[in-house]
Amino acid sequence: MIATPDLQSLAKYRGLNLKKLIGDKNDTFCIRIDRQYRIEFTVQESLEPVATICFITELSKHYK
Repeated sequence: MIATPDLQSLAKYRGLNLKKLIGDKNDTFCIRIDRQYRIEFTVQESLEPVATICFITELSKHYK
């Protein structure tokens, strides 16, 4: 995994294809693992600017 201070820094890695999901997964982001799989995750910012917690909600075979 790549350590980055925020989502904007993570978005610079174009190969990950970071996207904010819509619909019922409105607060969820995803990154591409390979041509078949992606990780869906949510981000919770702490009151301290150095702590960001990501909860992986799903590893799916999304791209068929």
